[in-house]
Amino acid sequence: MIVKWQLFDDFYNALRGRCANHHIPRPKGKELFIFLAGKILFFSWAFGLPLFFHPLSQVLLFYGLAMVIAIATLSLVFILPHGSGESEFPVPEEKTSRITNQWAVHQVRVTVDFMRNSPVATWLSGGLNFHREHHLFPAMCHVHYPRIAGIVDEVCEKFGIKHSEHHSYVSGLAAHYRWLRHMGRALYDSHELHEGIVFCLLLRPQRKCSLENRMARTGAVLSDQNQFNHTTFGLLALWCVSGFHQASVHVE
Repeated sequence: MIVKWQLFDDFYNALRGRCANHHIPRPKGKELFIFLAGKILFFSWAFGLPLFFHPLSQVLLFYGLAMVIAIATLSLVFILPHGSGESEFPVPEEKTSRITNQWAVHQVRVTVDFMRNSPVATWLSGGLNFHREHHLFPAMCHVHYPRIAGIVDEVCEKFGIKHSEHHSYVSGLAAHYRWLRHMGRALYDSHELHEGIVFCLLLRPQRKCSLENRMARTGAVLSDQNQFNHTTFGLLALWCVSGFHQASVHVE
């Protein structure tokens, strides 16, 4: 994913004026200069300079190794706020394709903070351990997250909004493991699973359907939410998406 961002997506999105389903202004003037200068600096630093001292094979090898480390780091950071039983997984309404909760309430319920009392974790993750605040205030500098976290707690308690926190990284990993174990032990009908695989692979893609709606709607068709193996479906859906690039599943 990171490699695709660096080498393709940034240019593609800038030319299209879109990022996923969202319109973005195409860079012009000063912004275009900053964008191109940044890309030239990146390619010079990542590939150009190393090629003066090392063969291409070694440069590509260590670039790939660096990307694997970056992907692993991102994964280890994001599984705690999003991949445990403490975070919720709401499904859009079938008719409207909308989430019933208000935007701010939704952000609180689908994210979990972790290690908020650790300045080291805050520094290493760039404030992503305050993940609830990261979702609620994406334009705010992360150095302010520790100051506003208590205020967010008070507001949530005042209005009865569920909010959670992993007090340590180990407890967060344990919660993630319990969640995976629970999903893996969920019962599902093998006949429905077989139909679901055929459904994912053969249904004609519709580009206007977002990834979130695509996965949620497909999950609703394949089986009842409480019985279907969400882990299996998640891996299957991501594989289908990566295999068909911009393919999307749309259920009438």
